[in-house]
Amino acid sequence: MIFFLTDNHWCLDGIIPFEWLPLGQLPDVASGQQFETATDRLFPSPLEEDSEVDESMLSLLDDWDEIIRPDLSAVFRSHRNIVAQDLSQATTRQFSECDETDPVRIMIEKAGIQEEDLELRRLLIPNDHTEAWYSTLNQARLLMHEKYKIAELDSDWIRSLVHEAITDEQRNHLYIELFFRVYGLLQDSLLENVMTVE
Repeated sequence: MIFFLTDNHWCLDGIIPFEWLPLGQLPDVASGQQFETATDRLFPSPLEEDSEVDESMLSLLDDWDEIIRPDLSAVFRSHRNIVAQDLSQATTRQFSECDETDPVRIMIEKAGIQEEDLELRRLLIPNDHTEAWYSTLNQARLLMHEKYKIAELDSDWIRSLVHEAITDEQRNHLYIELFFRVYGLLQDSLLENVMTVE
């Protein structure tokens, strides 16, 4: 996958199926439907856990639950809808359609992938959708971290599985790691290349 900028857009090009898997599922992952016990991570209490609660604090908590939390939830939902709409606009082409000088072809050949019938996707995202993408990526990563404690995943162990037969549990572990890493890389790219541009 190649990330680049145009005047009014950012683009992901040469997205192979393995990379499209986490991207295509981003709005669903960020919705928290599969992480019901982790969704509170998106709406942390305004008070510290050990805070003493008086009447004014109880009022603050009521306002949080009745006003702020529903508003935040609506904003998050609108961000996910923007991302879902952008994903639905993805275009596809076959690897065989890339000419010899196409940066996508060069990148894929360098990676050792030689499938002429490989389907590649391309996303062209308006710059004004960047906040929605960043927010949705953040929602997904927070939920995944809360549910799976991603920081504790063993990347060396994951790399060691590449050429071995793996169990279903190990495969699920690999998918979790893939999703988390792809989301993080895209967040970093947006932060460094799009969100800092005036």
